[in-house]
Amino acid sequence: MKKDYSTEFKLFIVDEALETKNIKRFLKIEEIPKSTFYAWLKKYKDTGTVANFSTRPKTSPNIFNNQEAINLIIKLYTKEYRGKHYIKAYLNREGIKIGVTAIENRLVSKVIF
Repeated sequence: MKKDYSTEFKLFIVDEALETKNIKRFLKIEEIPKSTFYAWLKKYKDTGTVANFSTRPKTSPNIFNNQEAINLIIKLYTKEYRGKHYIKAYLNREGIKIGVTAIENRLVSKVIF
């Protein structure tokens, strides 16, 4: 089972282990797996800290934000009763590259679909 260690504890373990001569024995006494310790050590050497940072992206780089195209999608879907595949082909003819999933996401986000 994965344990949740505090940042202070991780830093303490890394500092103490680096001061000892026998890291393997120290980790056995502290009951810390070697792989866990060496992951902390690598993170400490790379970033200078052992804090847990989120790996989740802060932005969505592929999000479709062309407001003119979004308005056109909504118009084609609600007023002309066109499907997502027709809308994709229509927008591609207009020079707007967009996939069917992006069209679905725009319709769902506007609570139409």
